[in-house]
Amino acid sequence: MLKQIFNNKTVATLDLGATVADEAVISALLEGQIDTYTSKSTGGVEIAYPVTPSPLVFTVGKKYPNKVYKSATVRISHAKALQTSTDLLAVTVGAFDENLVSSTKCDYCTTQYSK
Repeated sequence: MLKQIFNNKTVATLDLGATVADEAVISALLEGQIDTYTSKSTGGVEIAYPVTPSPLVFTVGKKYPNKVYKSATVRISHAKALQTSTDLLAVTVGAFDENLVSSTKCDYCTTQYSK
């Protein structure tokens, strides 16, 4: 398995099911820091897929003086049911980074779509 890292953040995890030699060839094509590792176990408990998925799309970011905003949009295909938007704020604000290239924490979160 390969893990691709940019700016100290994992951007891709590749489970190729390939030999170590094949992974070495593929890792030479990838940009950034590449870590090679093996999966020690798989498993978990299978759960029934929900009849209707509950997608969630929200934007997190930070407001700066002079009306400058840095933000990132997050899409989750099936999220837990949230009671209120306050639940989403409690989880995201201060925990998510303001955008994909910064490590500064966000100070706002807006819901774009929720089912």
